[in-house]
Amino acid sequence: GSENPIEDEMKEFEHLKIKFIRQKNSGLTTSRYNGLMSATGNFVQFLDSDDQIEKDKFTIQIKAMLESNADVSHTDVLQVNFKQDKSRSPASIITKFRDCQNPAEFYIDVQPAPHSPIFRREYLVETIKKAFIPLNREYDSIGEIWFYYNLAPYPCNIIKIDMPLTICIHHNEERLTNHWERLGLCALSIQLNYLKNYPENAPFIKDASMYIGKAAFNTYRGLPYDIYAPFQNAFIAIWEKLGKTELTARQLSARGGYLKCTLNGDRVDISGQVQVYMKGMMNDE
Repeated sequence: GSENPIEDEMKEFEHLKIKFIRQKNSGLTTSRYNGLMSATGNFVQFLDSDDQIEKDKFTIQIKAMLESNADVSHTDVLQVNFKQDKSRSPASIITKFRDCQNPAEFYIDVQPAPHSPIFRREYLVETIKKAFIPLNREYDSIGEIWFYYNLAPYPCNIIKIDMPLTICIHHNEERLTNHWERLGLCALSIQLNYLKNYPENAPFIKDASMYIGKAAFNTYRGLPYDIYAPFQNAFIAIWEKLGKTELTARQLSARGGYLKCTLNGDRVDISGQVQVYMKGMMNDE
């Protein structure tokens, strides 16, 4: 759907078996979906033009998946800075991702980089056919999240490869992830559609709702202090509707402490363990 046909950009790869699919410009999320539905191989990997992977990524992950009969595998991520001459900076950081077997936790809370997972195609196609959040190009800034939200309530076999085979490139060119306003609007839209359409009887729907409620609260916490109030309140409303009405905190200093806040209608009840800090007298005269 791009203005310049991708075939022209891929001439140096003509020796590979690449199938080009022309479509009306419909956005990133729809393009990924259509590509998935046209795929015929056993495994699927999504890869954007500004992402990179290690040369052995396919070999290592697919071998592990075949040995364990996994539906999806993921890796740690190597964070790389690119210089102006497009060469790698020698300084790089490895971001470790935790291993987990709960699909709701994996897709919503761990939320791997979009080019980290390799999926067994049959699993991905059959599960995404159950998608309850409709395709919409307004999710393009967070295209992988549309897949993750629709996959989260359903079981799968997940394995983690403890190697940084996924590369996240930091460069000075334009990229969607630098636009927090657009990302915030996308997050709000997809979470509202989750609330409207989620399948109540899906095996991991309670876990998915808990993690999405947590994501809504974290998004709220990350917003600028003076941002449009109804926008802030919308995320809090999602958090409330998904059943999260309590927050607990623990003070880790030597004095210690425990605090519990419970939403009670239009009031917040506060309780917890306290330590005497100061004694005094007040006079209201």
